[in-house]
Amino acid sequence: MFVPDDVASAPPAAVVRVAERLGVAPAALRLYGKRDQTRSDHLGLIAKYL
Repeated sequence: MFVPDDVASAPPAAVVRVAERLGVAPAALRLYGKRDQTRSDHLGLIAKYL
């Protein structure tokens, strides 16, 4: 799985798709990663899942 360093650069179509899958508004994803540890936590979960 690829997780870009700059999640704000994600293509709008990708943002919409992820938001739909998560059941949230696309604008809510803009806040992803604001907390310093969020990205590290999520990468760890992704690695564990894979």
